[in-house]
Amino acid sequence: MLGPPIASTTGAPEGDSLSVLAMLALATAFHWSVANDSVTPHGYADNWGWSTFNFGCHRMAFASVLNFSSSLRLEIDFDKSWHWSITKEFRNACLDLAHLFPSGDIPIRVESHVKDLGERFHSGKNHSAWQCQRKIAEAEARAKRIKSLPLDIQTKASLIQASVWPMALYSADTAFLGMVHFQTLRSAALLAFVG
Repeated sequence: MLGPPIASTTGAPEGDSLSVLAMLALATAFHWSVANDSVTPHGYADNWGWSTFNFGCHRMAFASVLNFSSSLRLEIDFDKSWHWSITKEFRNACLDLAHLFPSGDIPIRVESHVKDLGERFHSGKNHSAWQCQRKIAEAEARAKRIKSLPLDIQTKASLIQASVWPMALYSADTAFLGMVHFQTLRSAALLAFVG
């Protein structure tokens, strides 16, 4: 059932099958509007971003996204948008992007550590490694609690799959962890099975 028409500022109401195709088309168009040898675009549904080591390229990509979105009457939520860098110089240069908005009503957020779609980004590798080690310790504690439950192996396997692995390994790709952490985690899971 299509139902009565729904007013929309972008040409297609959200939730219908065409809006999914429109989102894919827009994500592809975004990708091609900022991609070059120095800028790598990233996209997940309606979350767009890019990475570069060159501030001049970052500034051009930001201007391209502003022009691209305004030409399609799309709004950017600047409260959820941020600039992040591993160097202080790059972060300070990002503050100058506020000059692109002379009215001063658009906030430019420059962060030293952020969380995007659940993954933490921080410029210091020690902080990130510490966070992952803490999560692995919590996952090990969860496995020990599962060990003492009077359940069959299949149920324990489901619990480990649902609560231990996600806790320990989500965003582990952003840290430098040694094999000892993964061996500890595997041992804890095995002990949860066999007691």
